[in-house]
Amino acid sequence: MVNIKLVKKNQLPELANIYKDSFNTSSIPENWDLNTAQIFINYLYKRQPDMFFVATVGDEVAGEWFFVEVV
Repeated sequence: MVNIKLVKKNQLPELANIYKDSFNTSSIPENWDLNTAQIFINYLYKRQPDMFFVATVGDEVAGEWFFVEVV
């Protein structure tokens, strides 16, 4: 069963790694290193933590979603 919850700060390093791997291997690859992905994920979390979600299956992280208000 997939559970979707708000991200906890201690999950950010794992989510940065998922983000990096996902975009570096997409059909339109980008070039993310882990440090840059961590900076970006931390920025998104600080900007709007109430709109940053993680999907888990059991204790395993399965994905992430984030929404940022554009002003």
